[in-house]
Amino acid sequence: MNPLEIIQTCYHPESRAYEILITHSRSVADKAVAIAETHPEMELDIPFIREAALLHDIGKAVDHEVEGSHAIIGRDLARKYGEAEEIVYAIGAHHGDQLPKSVLDVLVQSA
Repeated sequence: MNPLEIIQTCYHPESRAYEILITHSRSVADKAVAIAETHPEMELDIPFIREAALLHDIGKAVDHEVEGSHAIIGRDLARKYGEAEEIVYAIGAHHGDQLPKSVLDVLVQSA
């Protein structure tokens, strides 16, 4: 599923919360991609990095309804929407609730 479609299932596209999340998430995605692009020798999957970064804060949509940190809630939401396990893990690790174990995790956390 397209990351923006996932975000739109959790936020009304015309809401202020959606606007704030999209602005922030695009900024994080741009930074993560910029960092990745400085290392072409690593042959990183740029669209995959962008997708993980766009979704990193998806848990904020329901963190007031569900117990736990937004990173772990977001991890669970991403899994529910069928995201790749690497993206799921990166979302869960972006605030240190899980230890980063891949370059993707570090990029999303750092950006």
